Amino acid sequence: MKNLFAIIRISLVFAALGFCSTGSFAGTPWTWFGAWTNGTDTYYNVGFGIDDPSQASYSGATLSGGGLTSNGYFNGPGWETNIDFGSTQPSASIVYTGVVTAKSGVSTTTQFAQRATGFNVQYPTNIQPIGLVNDTNPVFTWSSPATQSSYVYGIDVAINTPWTPIWKQRNILGNTATYTGPALVPGTVYRVNVRTYEYDATNDSTYGAIRALLSVRRKSQLHKCVGGEL
Repeated sequence: MKNLFAIIRISLVFAALGFCSTGSFAGTPWTWFGAWTNGTDTYYNVGFGIDDPSQASYSGATLSGGGLTSNGYFNGPGWETNIDFGSTQPSASIVYTGVVTAKSGVSTTTQFAQRATGFNVQYPTNIQPIGLVNDTNPVFTWSSPATQSSYVYGIDVAINTPWTPIWKQRNILGNTATYTGPALVPGTVYRVNVRTYEYDATNDSTYGAIRALLSVRRKSQLHKCVGGEL
């Protein structure tokens, strides 16, 4: 699940309001609370990271909370680390500690917690196309969760094995996205993540949920992870 959540975790940039921290950050830290389900099983994940696109400021990151610790890794725009809690939603009383280490060796610590109402577990519905997919550049559509219509959406497409991201789009305000990445290759299995996400300013965290579906290809096979996240 760690690789899955690493993909679904969206690298939004926002100010570190509401953080209890020591030291000062050269980049912009972010926090993330995500839920994933395939319709049968559900898993929960908490993430922390910091923007450092050129790897000029930091050498690593860690996250601890709920008796668990995770070491970070560099992932494109910055450093990130994720704790997977499995099928049990972690208690809202848990205080998480994120630590980033500067190139100089000096560490900066911040603490954060989730909102009392918990994770976002609302998913978009009616994801299309599903089943047999012929188009090498499909148009993806979905319906908003019934509980809220103001989510922002995101989509990721990756070759399923070995895991290779090939295209993504963020900050989608509507319910459609036209794939503009490399042409989908016949016989290749792809994973498509469609997500809704929301930012909670009070907690300075982004919340999302991911739902996994499987569709079978005619020319291009798509394994769909359909999310109601962040």
